[in-house]
Amino acid sequence: MTRDEEIHERISAALAAPEDSDERWAQVTALHYLDTDPSFDAAVALCESPEPVRRQLGVDILAQLGTRKTGDDRVIFDRPHCDRVVDLLRQMLKSEAQPTVLASIAYADEISAAPRVSPAGAG
Repeated sequence: MTRDEEIHERISAALAAPEDSDERWAQVTALHYLDTDPSFDAAVALCESPEPVRRQLGVDILAQLGTRKTGDDRVIFDRPHCDRVVDLLRQMLKSEAQPTVLASIAYADEISAAPRVSPAGAG
């Protein structure tokens, strides 16, 4: 399976899972760790969808895209796309009206201001 196929499959699985389910968040977390330009582009495309559930998923992916663990289980929040994510969130706030999407934007904004390294189990 190619990386692009994996991204597509994980997004499809996340959309099929119940909102806030462990299954959905497992897919979102896996997408955070994939951190590639195609992952970023796929999440941005979700944010541009007319469907709120897709926009929410896009924001949830972008919130921690680039997260990874070190060999000693520290969580690193590299988030190389952070500046572009913040710009996108600001644009979304200008027109977004769906409470679930707004909640995800608020969480993503909070995460974007967080320290970039945390101990294992945090973040």
